Amino acid sequence: MMESKTRGLSEIRLPLKEAVVVGAIALLADWRLNPHRAWAGLLWANFFFVSLALAGAVFVAIQNTSSSGWSVAFRRVPEAMTAYLPVGGAVFALLLLAGRGIFPWASMTDLPNAAYLNFWFLAARTAVFFGAWLWLIGKLKAISRRQDESSDPALVEGRMAWSALFLVVFAGTFTLFSIDWLMALEPRWTSTIYPWYAFGGLFEGGLAALILIVLRLRSRGAYAGVNDHHLHDLGKYLFAFSVFWAYLWFSQYLLIWYSNLPEETVHYLARMQPGWRELFWLNPVVNLAVPFAILLPAARKKRRATLAAACALLLAGHALDLYVLIMPPLLGSRPVLDILQLLVFAGLAAAFVLTFQRAWAAAPETPRRDPYLEESLHFEGV
Repeated sequence: MMESKTRGLSEIRLPLKEAVVVGAIALLADWRLNPHRAWAGLLWANFFFVSLALAGAVFVAIQNTSSSGWSVAFRRVPEAMTAYLPVGGAVFALLLLAGRGIFPWASMTDLPNAAYLNFWFLAARTAVFFGAWLWLIGKLKAISRRQDESSDPALVEGRMAWSALFLVVFAGTFTLFSIDWLMALEPRWTSTIYPWYAFGGLFEGGLAALILIVLRLRSRGAYAGVNDHHLHDLGKYLFAFSVFWAYLWFSQYLLIWYSNLPEETVHYLARMQPGWRELFWLNPVVNLAVPFAILLPAARKKRRATLAAACALLLAGHALDLYVLIMPPLLGSRPVLDILQLLVFAGLAAAFVLTFQRAWAAAPETPRRDPYLEESLHFEGV
């Protein structure tokens, strides 16, 4: 198993370190040309990859809390996805230190929530969020590593307890995190659905990334125990959260459209301008309509090429969704996406892959003595 793991990593040859350097140079060049646009693009790219890392942790915690055995065989993949979080935290610190000008509320003096929207409080909250996530994820990963050497049932109980605590903490912290870094970009607009909507996008995109990574590693000789039934259940998970995201997208839009209150419609009016309007309506097509048609038949969830295509589309859809959420209040009347922003995005993508590879290679492919491992390796679905 370890031989297949080594082979799976060694055959993935990408200039990742060079891509990170190129991304950093592109950020500097974009900053020299247009600082506001550069920091906006960095926020968009970093939130995207932080959301994938958090989705990996949420997936693990849900499986642990529900005593699910089917996913144990590939559990080290979502665990390794969380390795990007320290990088993501550092990028958010950079935005707070050097890119604070992107926040519209920074120049407003008449906000009713001005005590909440200030840089020091935002920096403190962000540090607490990342500290709590990293500490709890570290506990979960430590228990998982101990299951390489021991089949003690107490480890399963400990994993369940820490996972339940993580989910409770995550629910509160991500609610505030999404408000702080996304919704507060339009400080006079609020939506009670917004944190749920942000989570729907996070988990939908994270599942797509998880499935793509599993398929990639399996094609390189790793995870021979992951069968079509695993892929089918992962596909069902993905399908369900695509519909969940769409339900929240439609519910928020319908309620605000129907009430037609000026303080609420401002969010959508900004996205109905030429340029933004096309992206706004493309969003549900990419994130629901096409994946729905692809993934609805059960047989297609077992076809690796079809499942990979749906995942790639939904991953692009998650990037589009975040772009439509973040950029209108920062860029103004028309969208701008140039080569420098794409290079910055690619640089952070390379950082995500690098941190994933190092974390995944640091432990055995599967938790070898997990009591549920045999159940997972012989999983036949329902």
